Amino acid sequence: MMTSHGKRQHARKNTAHEMKFTVINTAMDVKGLPERQKKGVVIDSSPAGVGFMTSDPLEPGNYVELHLSGARRSGVVMWTLNEKSEYRVGVRFLGGGELPHEAAIL
Repeated sequence: MMTSHGKRQHARKNTAHEMKFTVINTAMDVKGLPERQKKGVVIDSSPAGVGFMTSDPLEPGNYVELHLSGARRSGVVMWTLNEKSEYRVGVRFLGGGELPHEAAIL
């Protein structure tokens, strides 16, 4: 989260470890089968969110369930950058690790 001065509220901790995530859909008319877990590499984290690289395209507003070091956290994609054949993704954690009540796995 950014402060009114454009600086992050929480310091980022650089890291590099593998993670898994699942994309969550908030549409009421869910189509198809549940998505399989996808893979990424965490590059930085803070108490408020995480940045990671993945080969799977994500869009701002996507809800994700992150599997980080044995813990699950829910979050929303805030931004993505296409970097060659991969995507750098910024996710803000949702309070208490809860998903919105209307969310369902794709």
